[in-house]
Amino acid sequence: MNLISRGLVLAVVSVVCLLSSCTTLPAEKAYYQSLGVVDPDLARVGDGHFAGEYTLNPPFGVFVAMKQVSVDVSIRDHSYSDIVVTTEGVKDLDRLKVMRQLILDKQTLQVDALTGATSLTGRAYLKAIEKALQ
Repeated sequence: MNLISRGLVLAVVSVVCLLSSCTTLPAEKAYYQSLGVVDPDLARVGDGHFAGEYTLNPPFGVFVAMKQVSVDVSIRDHSYSDIVVTTEGVKDLDRLKVMRQLILDKQTLQVDALTGATSLTGRAYLKAIEKALQ
């Protein structure tokens, strides 16, 4: 690749990045906030394994690395005992592991503020857990 071609590619990438960050962030934040998470009533959930899945359906212009998250939730004595991500190739697995541990420790899905996790993948993870126990 010659110098002019490299410069042109760099300019195009810079413009795309600049435009996407200017237009995507408010839309992404609004979409994230629209995905409220409700704690399931664990007193009504018996022991067992429950599969859940959540698929993000973001508006145009909002980039999502993982659109679908699937989980297997284990409940014992009306408490979370384990949560396993069953989706292949999850991008934010380290963050989800932190969220998992907080859910197990605190017995609540209201953990994204505690972890600072504001990723859409993290929110899909919480929604998948919520759906598993509905």
